[in-house]
Amino acid sequence: MMTALDIHAQIELLRTPFELVAHRALPIAACLLATGPDGELRVHLVSSAPGFGTPIELDLDEGIDCGLLRWSGPTGLICATRGSDGECSTLTALSVPSLGFSATATVAWTMSMPGAIEDIRPGVDGMLVLVAAYGTERDGSHLGTRVGPAGDPMIDRTDRARRSLYVVAADGSRCTEVPADGFNVWAADRDDDGNVVAVVSSDPRQAGFYASQLIRIDGVTGAITPLYQSQWQLAQPRLSADGRTALVVEGLSIVSGPVLSIDVGTGATRRWPDIDDVTDLGWIDTERMWFAGWHRTGVQVGTADRDGNKIERWTSPGSLHGPDGQPTLTLTADGDALAVAEMHGSPAEVVRLQFGEPGWTAVTELNRATEHLVSGVISETVSWVSTDGLEIDGIVIRRAHAIGPQPLVVIAHGGPTWLWSEAFAPAESNNLALPLVHAGAVVLLPNPRGSSGRGQEFARGVIGEVGGLDLEDVIAGVDVLVHQGLVDPARTSIIGSSYGGYLAALAATDIRQFRAAVVMSGVSDWLSFRTTSNLGGGYDHVYHQGIGPGTADGREKLVSVSPVYRVGKESTPTLILHGQLDRTTPLVQAEMLHRAFRFAEVPTELVVYPGEGHEFVDAAHRTDAAHRVLSWLEEHGVLG
Repeated sequence: MMTALDIHAQIELLRTPFELVAHRALPIAACLLATGPDGELRVHLVSSAPGFGTPIELDLDEGIDCGLLRWSGPTGLICATRGSDGECSTLTALSVPSLGFSATATVAWTMSMPGAIEDIRPGVDGMLVLVAAYGTERDGSHLGTRVGPAGDPMIDRTDRARRSLYVVAADGSRCTEVPADGFNVWAADRDDDGNVVAVVSSDPRQAGFYASQLIRIDGVTGAITPLYQSQWQLAQPRLSADGRTALVVEGLSIVSGPVLSIDVGTGATRRWPDIDDVTDLGWIDTERMWFAGWHRTGVQVGTADRDGNKIERWTSPGSLHGPDGQPTLTLTADGDALAVAEMHGSPAEVVRLQFGEPGWTAVTELNRATEHLVSGVISETVSWVSTDGLEIDGIVIRRAHAIGPQPLVVIAHGGPTWLWSEAFAPAESNNLALPLVHAGAVVLLPNPRGSSGRGQEFARGVIGEVGGLDLEDVIAGVDVLVHQGLVDPARTSIIGSSYGGYLAALAATDIRQFRAAVVMSGVSDWLSFRTTSNLGGGYDHVYHQGIGPGTADGREKLVSVSPVYRVGKESTPTLILHGQLDRTTPLVQAEMLHRAFRFAEVPTELVVYPGEGHEFVDAAHRTDAAHRVLSWLEEHGVLG
């Protein structure tokens, strides 16, 4: 009989595609990166033809490590690799002359870039490359660490740690920096004439993202024209090929929101009606575009004209994944799309979908051998009413034939503007949802107010009230499962990562019904978060409505919502797991919480993983963390 840790190990070895790119001129429509059973990165070419099931494995020259991959021409790929000197990265053009049942890529040219390559957007006459200087901060969705070596001594000057744009010729003959007038560039796109639209901020720190704007940079003169200033956050800028219309998504933090259409000539801005929670979009031609995003615990896909006047969309259960975990599509030559999709019973695969018809058809079978992991497991989307009457969604995963009330593990997601979506093996919090079910628990994955998938009013429901009604939403879901007789009220627990770790820590100090808690990469003190987190002054400014530590009232408010100041002798035994290099929720957050529990004589344990950031990526660390979580829940009477 397989143990929960066996299940976790198999999930860790899923050959799950995490990057998908395409070129319309090729019968091979997509290229994906996948992790093989041996842990090595594999590159595969996938045909866009319906019914094609086995991807071609691409042979690379020795020493090429594809960190980022894009089509760059009819028979070429462009990839970003880390330089051996630790001070630069390398843009490598790969030639793929043969597209039969096997393919070999050879190096056409290479170019050194002054920092870490974060994005590549190929165009008609070259590519737009986003480069982060070494020392630049990453946010929690990208491990919350610094880019590159810190240096000896490490000198922190934010004006030296910026993201810049470069235009690289298709043949590698030249590289030109796009003049951004000192702005830090977060994302950008380019039209056929070389004009650029970019999401930028004056502040290059991660906190600066929370005060960003959209600008246009003239491809000839370099003149900068402001297009839109938001009080929220902006992402996915897209410029039509004729340069007339700019699109951008406006949302909150981990951006999932409505689409704005901006007339570049007049500056007139139109918000698309009746569409929200868009996470990715692109142009089909100069008059039409496609979009994808979240919809409750599923996804939405559709098309619209350039002003969003005529919108057609469909929704579906399941999840679509891009490099950032958000729904992302890749167009095929015949106007359909490819994506990486999963749902309960169906592990992640490359799928083909049509904009006019709901659902998708699998193209690959990379993960088919793992389908047995959900044998005998039920996953249900559920809803309940919170204390103020608001309907809340969530997902309950459990064994099909369990008898009587079962142990409960609540897993709170991060963000808070993130969500649990229908999936084969929910990935957040160290892939623990499915192993916990196999260990005998009912797992509740709640989407309290503040989550994505329910529109901006719902997502903004925690602003100024973090750890308030959103925690009540979670507890209301627990109460419903207890009332239904599905779970044992004496054997409940809560775990979470990032903002979910904050909710777990808060529940451990405030909610007496839990027997055990696990806090991963969580916030314990909003007062010190302001000056220690790389998001400090941005993220917290938004979620605390501008309240800061500069006044007595501000300090009192931040203290009142911080778990570290609420710990008492009645608090819940809590395991704390944290990455040593995490700069989004710095290690001091974990150390303060751990010491508070120790002073109160509450059972606690702090585990720090060297070299890890906001999420654990080393396989041995992830396995160790899973073992410790299961052991902690057993030790404190939840499991076993």
